[in-house]
Amino acid sequence: MSRRLAVLAALVLSCAPLGAFAADPPKPVALTEADRKAFDAQFADSPVITLMSEVDPTKFNAFKQSLIDDYAAGKIDNAAMRKRVFDFASEARVTSMGWLAQAPDDQYMDFVAVQLSVMKTFARYNTRACYEMIENGGLTEDTINTLGPDLMTEINRLGAAQLVASRVGAKTPVTRQPPSDKEAQAAVQAFADSGGDMAWLRAMGAKTTGSMLSDERCAASIAWIETLMAQPKAAAVRLMSAK
Repeated sequence: MSRRLAVLAALVLSCAPLGAFAADPPKPVALTEADRKAFDAQFADSPVITLMSEVDPTKFNAFKQSLIDDYAAGKIDNAAMRKRVFDFASEARVTSMGWLAQAPDDQYMDFVAVQLSVMKTFARYNTRACYEMIENGGLTEDTINTLGPDLMTEINRLGAAQLVASRVGAKTPVTRQPPSDKEAQAAVQAFADSGGDMAWLRAMGAKTTGSMLSDERCAASIAWIETLMAQPKAAAVRLMSAK
């Protein structure tokens, strides 16, 4: 039984398709202590959930216990279990991004450098994942389900970088002023001067990028992050961390 629960946990945490597991009807399952330890081990592999367990252990432990108990009692099937984990991870990711925005400049820029590297990898294999990083602030569940093991490794690499920066931001938060109009204008001008896609930037403001080609959106997203990173560090962080 340990292998089944461990595999299920790995699937729900990676948001990978459940395949045959999803077709199983809910039914009570006898879980051993080894099963629960295997489940815990899979949770530990998720950086954003690891962070939540550190910062708010009461909430994390209550969620985990209810998930295991309901699964064991046959109250939820594998698909419902996966949905619960995805929803919890999504909420945790939003909270984690708040901590990330409060990280010191150096740690924040280290995270952005990893994000840019991951986006460039996505640009070669999954342009939708590439542009969603900027346009949506993260990947949708549908997009995550299109990623194979190699690209999930990139997601985990980004998650690890976010964990490092968010952990610092949660413990020693930095309060920043919003970016000034002058800083924003300088970034836009630099983007235009470097040949950035101004139509994409305008569409971002109007929330109409959906009419553009995926390759265009990905390329523009990468160019925009590169432009922001090239600004003076303090201004760059203010621009990228602003809500």
